[in-house]
Amino acid sequence: VLLNRCVLVCTSHKDTKKCAVDIVIFRRLSLCCVVKRRGILYEMSTENYWFVSIPNEHGVSGYSKLTREFEYTSLCTSIHKVHFPSFRVGTLDSLLSISDRLSKDSKTLEASSDRLLRQYRELTGNESIVPLVEGQEPVKFVVNFEWDEARFASTESIPTLVNGLMEQVVRLEEDLKLRAVEYQTTKQAKQTIERKSQGTLMARSLAGLVKEEHVIETEHMTTVFVVTSTTASEEFESCYESLHPLVVPRSCKVVASDSDAKLYAIVVMKKGAEGFKSACREKRYTVREYVYDPVGQAVESEELKRLAKDADSQASAFCSWTETAFAEVFMVTVHVKVLRMFVESVLRYGLPVDFEMAVIQPGARMESKLRETLNGMFMHLGGNWASNAIGDEQMIPGIHQEKEFYPYVYDDLLIAKF
Repeated sequence: VLLNRCVLVCTSHKDTKKCAVDIVIFRRLSLCCVVKRRGILYEMSTENYWFVSIPNEHGVSGYSKLTREFEYTSLCTSIHKVHFPSFRVGTLDSLLSISDRLSKDSKTLEASSDRLLRQYRELTGNESIVPLVEGQEPVKFVVNFEWDEARFASTESIPTLVNGLMEQVVRLEEDLKLRAVEYQTTKQAKQTIERKSQGTLMARSLAGLVKEEHVIETEHMTTVFVVTSTTASEEFESCYESLHPLVVPRSCKVVASDSDAKLYAIVVMKKGAEGFKSACREKRYTVREYVYDPVGQAVESEELKRLAKDADSQASAFCSWTETAFAEVFMVTVHVKVLRMFVESVLRYGLPVDFEMAVIQPGARMESKLRETLNGMFMHLGGNWASNAIGDEQMIPGIHQEKEFYPYVYDDLLIAKF
C-alpha cells in the first residue's frame, strides 16, 4: 500500500462464482473493489453524491450558477440537473409533518437497501457485486433521473406520493422475510443431511458407505461394524478373531477408510454379538451401531438430491428477486430523496416554487473545499448565520437536526458505481 494505492493480483474459479482480475489499482483502498457483471470485469467504488437546491435569483437559475462556478475547476467531477415535476405544495402544517416523516423514511430505505444488497451478495457469492437499476448502473439512474409519472402521479398530494412509494418498500420487506425463511429452511435441511455423510468415520452416517455385499444377516449371524485408527488397523486385523469365540473366522472386510481411520464389517454369531462389542470397546475400538437398510438409504439419497435441487432452484429465484427488489428500493430511495429536497426547499425558500436542484459529485479529496465554496456562494441565503461563519462545522436552524445545515438545501446519497 502506497499513497492510498494498492495493486491486487486475483484469481478466479467459475464454480465459486468469484470475480477475477489480474491487476487492480485501488484509488481509495477502503471503498474500491472489483465486480463481475455479465462476464465483464468492472472496478466498483462507493462515492457520495450531493443533492443541492438553489433558488433562482434576479433572472439567473440556480443550476446555471453552479455550472458557471465549477465548470473549469476540480472541485467537482460532475454536476447534473435534477428534474422534478410541479408537486402540489399543500399547507405549511402538512409540509412540516411530511418533512418529519421523510426524515424517518430515508433511514428506513437505507436499512432496506443494505439488507437486500447483503442478501444478494450472499446468494451470488460475490461480496462486491451491485445490481443494476432499470438496466443501468445506480449512478446513471441518479444523474439521469426522471420522475416516474406513470406510477407516482405528481397531481397527487405529497403525503399520498410518500405513502405510495413506501408501500412498495413495505411489501418488499415482508416478501424478503418470507423468502429468506423459506430458503434458509430448505438450505438447513440440506445441510443436515449432508453433515450425516461428512466428517470422520467415527461419527458420520454409515448410509452410503455400507453396501449389500458388506452385510450378512441371517437367523443366527449378524454383522458388527467397528472403526479403528489407522495406526491400530493392523493390530485389529490380526486379533479380531480372538476377541470372542463366536466371531466367524476370516469374515473381516474393510468397508471404508480415510487418512485417520478404517471401518470394518465383522460377521459374528448373534449370541456373541454383545460380547464381541464389549471386547472391542475394552481394546478402545469404536463400535458403530448400524442396521443396513437399503430402502432407507435410497430414500435418504433421493431426499438429499431433492433438497439440493430445491435449494439451487430457490437460490436462483431468490437471487433474481433480490436483484429486482434492490433496484426497486433504490428507485424509491431516489424518488423520496427528490421529494424531501422539494419539501425542504419550499420550507426554506418559501412560495412560489422558484428553485432548482442539482446532484454534484465532489472531486477526489475536494469535499471540504467544495463545501467552503458553496457556503461562500450562497451565504446570503443563511441570514445572520452565514455572515458569521462559513465553515463546515456550522449549523443553521432547520426542520431536522440529525444533519448539518447550510445556507442552501442539502442532502447526500452514497452510491455504489461500477
